[in-house]
Amino acid sequence: MKSKVLRGCKFLQDFLREQDQYKFGYDLSVKEQSRGPRKVKQIKTLTGEVLCEASDMAKQFTAGFGAFNSEYQRINNQISKRCKAIERASKTLSYQCFGLSTELDNLQALIRTKTEIPQFSNLYQRMSDLMRLAGELALHQGYMVNDSLNAQFKYQREQGRTSFQEAYLLVQGADFKYAKAHKALEAEKYKLFKK
Repeated sequence: MKSKVLRGCKFLQDFLREQDQYKFGYDLSVKEQSRGPRKVKQIKTLTGEVLCEASDMAKQFTAGFGAFNSEYQRINNQISKRCKAIERASKTLSYQCFGLSTELDNLQALIRTKTEIPQFSNLYQRMSDLMRLAGELALHQGYMVNDSLNAQFKYQREQGRTSFQEAYLLVQGADFKYAKAHKALEAEKYKLFKK
């Protein structure tokens, strides 16, 4: 294999090395089972204690969640307002371009009646077409910014309200379950030592 990424992929190497797909599937399932427990409830120890620590990133997320979520919502609202302002400004710009195109058409008609030089009147026609196309481009760009970018950030804003809040509530629920289990364990220890 020439690719370093593919050469370093153990799964791909095992897949290519094994001819029998059933044996490969069996080996894969054995490896998945040998990874060990995936939930805290699956861990059994003699002392009944499991060392669990939240990662630094998880602590940072939960510690500053309220400020993070409010700032996230504020920034998303500002992006939404700016996208709408860009669309409004692009409409204004496009209307000005369309007005300029109309005036250039009027100028071309006036020049055509006064002179016999077609290149001179065609110059104003081309400038009019250019301004009309520039107006259409500005109008469509403003629409695209508001439609696609604003829609994306609106989706993210809604996710910030639901997903982040849900994740935060899950963390709080886990903390509550831990505290409740710890309190029950301490009460059980107290009863056992009392006897």
